[in-house]
Amino acid sequence: MPYIEKNIKRILAEKNIEFEEFQHEAVYTSEQAARVRGLKSGREVIKSMIFKTETGKFILVLNPGDRKVDTKKIAKMENAKHLSIAKPEEVEKVTGVPIGCVAPFGLKTKLKTYLNEELLESEYLYFNPGSHTKTLEIRAADLLQVLENPIKFT
Repeated sequence: MPYIEKNIKRILAEKNIEFEEFQHEAVYTSEQAARVRGLKSGREVIKSMIFKTETGKFILVLNPGDRKVDTKKIAKMENAKHLSIAKPEEVEKVTGVPIGCVAPFGLKTKLKTYLNEELLESEYLYFNPGSHTKTLEIRAADLLQVLENPIKFT
């Protein structure tokens, strides 16, 4: 089991958070993830994206899978002129996993995290635990227990 997956499961166990694990074909986008998980939309899929400020600082943004990230809003909250999506090699260096399977927590590096509160409107949320072929399901309310001081936005 890869480090990130072990770390995520350790965090969930320490917080007594129940989860369900699913094996499936490899997925690389939120749309594919929703389809393979049998969801009507990507709304319940956590899209975990790494962005970079003009000063080289990396941040994690958690968004519903069916929504685009409002980078202008996040840049303003971050007091940055603009954000760019991190390059695949930067994502892997910072998180310990390739793009497409970045988890919302338990990553190699602790990152400032922005959480779109729309995610909390769902009963359950789904995310990759650092693998393109696995999904974990947790209650949306439990996400707040595992995130360290997320900055909420809508």
